[in-house]
Amino acid sequence: MADHPRAPVGQRYQFRYLVNGTDWHNDWTADAYVPNQQGSDNSVVIT
Repeated sequence: MADHPRAPVGQRYQFRYLVNGTDWHNDWTADAYVPNQQGSDNSVVIT
């Protein structure tokens, strides 16, 4: 069985996926979305 990193419980992490080196995409199954400084939204996962 492989070791997997674990994030602390009760935290919120913002992220986006970079596709083809130029296009940013959200995870449409994220726990939430928050506005970012570029005028779009970041995906959020809540641990």
